Amino acid sequence: MHYNLTKMGQHFMARKSKIKRLSQQRSLGQMISTAVFAGMGAWLLLEAASLAPTHPQWQVWGLVACAVFCVLGALRFVIAGFWTMLKDLRK
Repeated sequence: MHYNLTKMGQHFMARKSKIKRLSQQRSLGQMISTAVFAGMGAWLLLEAASLAPTHPQWQVWGLVACAVFCVLGALRFVIAGFWTMLKDLRK
């Protein structure tokens, strides 16, 4: 596919302003859950690092996977905005 870079830049700026408006409309519950997802992701990653020398590898990798999913949960609004931007570019 060939994209017009000027059009992509204009589209990106329009999407950025829409995403900014949406980000200003986040509720307190959404902000709290984002902080909890990020905190749990960090804690699980540190826990996996501390258990690595003494526990089976499958347990460590399970904690790493959970940490990755928690961080993705914290980034869910960013991912949704990026996904929407990509879908709009393909039109």
